[in-house]
Parts: sequence; structure tokens; C-alpha cells
Amino acid sequence: MITVSSDIASDFNALTVQNNDFPPIWTPERCEALQARCKVLEQELEQRTSELLTARTEAETAKVNLASIKAYNNEIKAELQRQSRDHEQEKAIMQEELDAKDFNTAESRKECKALQSRNQELEKQELVHKLSTPIQQKSQPQDPTSAITRQAAIISQLQAQVAELERERALKQPIFTIGLAIRIRNLELAKRTLFDLSQNRYLKVDNSLVQAGNVAAHNANGLVDKTIFQLPSNILSEEKKNDLELVFEKLHGSLPGGYGALPGNLLEAMDCDATIRSLAVVNAGFRPLVARQQASDRIEYIKEKYGKLSKEAFEESGDVEQKLKELRAFTEEIVRADRVRGVDKTGDGRRSSECKDRLCLGSVDIADGE
Repeated sequence: MITVSSDIASDFNALTVQNNDFPPIWTPERCEALQARCKVLEQELEQRTSELLTARTEAETAKVNLASIKAYNNEIKAELQRQSRDHEQEKAIMQEELDAKDFNTAESRKECKALQSRNQELEKQELVHKLSTPIQQKSQPQDPTSAITRQAAIISQLQAQVAELERERALKQPIFTIGLAIRIRNLELAKRTLFDLSQNRYLKVDNSLVQAGNVAAHNANGLVDKTIFQLPSNILSEEKKNDLELVFEKLHGSLPGGYGALPGNLLEAMDCDATIRSLAVVNAGFRPLVARQQASDRIEYIKEKYGKLSKEAFEESGDVEQKLKELRAFTEEIVRADRVRGVDKTGDGRRSSECKDRLCLGSVDIADGE
């Protein structure tokens, strides 16, 4: 039932003439007012209707949810009842078994001891089975202590093998890194001969990888060279190791077994010195004299500092680090000159051009020995 607003009733009374012989006075203004009021009431009615439908929908949803909750509760109750029944049944069976056994008689005690003994035997067999030890004879009882001892020996043997593999991996890793850098450099340089790089903007030579390969191929590295002599004989024969030991001692100033105990900065300076002394451009008398002298001065300075400072102070010295930085640059200058001269001697103009291009790459730091 819709209740008529008091405003509408007053408007209607105002339009009615007291004399019932005459019709109400319906002016346009009053009609418009009534129409506007009707629209407002229609909107309110639509809003109330919408709210009523929403409330009904929510009520239906709540009913469905309530029904689901009730069904779930019923399932839980049924499961609890089932478990309770099962528990009661198991309890009754255990009580019957307990009642059936008379532990006060000697026979019952004997049976109990037999069951305990059997249980211990089964536990031993299960332990032996878990340790994966072979069963020797069915008639002989298994000794879990000896099985555990054998298993411990196997584990110790496997741990020793793992430690040996880790040592071998650590030994081969530096050599692998050096070889990888050299092979990557070879592939990078192959781009120049296999492709027209001016026509392919997506394919470029990575100069940093080329430089890393150059350092790996041309620069001395005493710590990596030392690992060569620790390789197994199936990789490098003892005869070849003895032959290379003479070269190592001449190049690095000590035998492989005694190398590496010095600070990292000094080892790197020694690597620079070994690099310069092993180059053809130096030994053939075509060395860059200024760069060679500058490098020699810095090597002597670093060695002198090492004799005056403690190991910690030497490693933290800013002067030593600056001289080592300058030494890297002079060493790289000499190495580049050696590469250019070495390629020019082949008469191969194409590769000579490549080496000249590499001169624009700048100096590259030698990998730290530590």
C-alpha cells in the first residue's frame, strides 16, 4: 500500500473549490508541480524496489550459504560419529584381547617374553634392510652393529671421493677459465672474417671479450701455471712436467711447489715481469724501450716496498697499488706491440689490420693472482 504524501494532499485540497458544483481549478503551474512530485515519488519507488530486490537476493544467498554450512556440519558430525564408533570398536577389541590374556600365569609371561624377543629380532632385520646390507644366510641372525660399521665405511669412502672431486674441480677451474677466455676471443674475432659487420648492425665484436682472451693468451699467470703441475699424470705426463718445471723456475723465479706464498700485489707484479720477459718483441731487441724501462722501474719499486713493509701494510699501500696500476698499463703496451709485430711478420695484411684495431682498446688489468 502506497501512502500519499501530505504535500500532495494539501496541494489537492488547495485546488478544490469549496463549492462542489464547480470543478477544481487546474492551472498549468499546479499541474507541473504535481508532475514533478510524481516523478520524485516514482524515483523513490524504484529505489525502494531495487533495495528490496537486493535484500531478497542477499537473503537467498544467505540461505544457500546456511544450507551449505549445515550440510558441512552434518558431514563433520557423521565423520566424528563414525570415528567414535571405530574407536569404541577398537577399544572393545583391545579390551577383549587384554581380558583373554592372563598375565598372572607363567604361560602368559612366557608368551609375552617370546613376543618381545620376536619384536627385537624384527627390529634388527628392519635396521639391516634399511642399511642395504646383503643378507648372508637366512639361518644366521643379522648383527646390526657390523652392518652399521660397514655402512659407515662406505659413507667415509664416498665422502673421500667427493672431497677428491672437489679438489680436482678447484684445481682445473683456473685452467678452464683461461681456456674459455681464449676460445671466446677466437669466436669473437671470427665475426670479422665470416660476416660483413658493416651490413649487420646486430652483430658486433665484443672488444672486452677479445681483450680478456688476449690477456689469458699472452700474459703470465704464475698461480694458474702452478696448477698445471698438480694435474694427474693421465692429463700431463711426469716427463713433461719435469721438462716444464725448468721453464716455470726460469719464468717465475721458483719451483711450482714453492710458488704462491707471497702477497697478491707482489705476485701480480711478478706476473707482469714474467710476461714482459717472455715476449718475442722484448727478447728479439725490438722492445719499446721507454715502456720497458718504466715497467722495470715500477717492478723494482714494488719489490723494494715489499722488503720494507709488513705483508698487511704492503697489501694496503696506496703507493704500491698506484705503481701496480701503472705497471699493468706499460705491460699491456708492450704486449700489444708484440702482437702487432708478430702478426706483421706473417705478411697477412688482413690480420695485421685486426691487430692494429686492437691497439685502440686500451689497457686491460691482469687478473689478480689470489
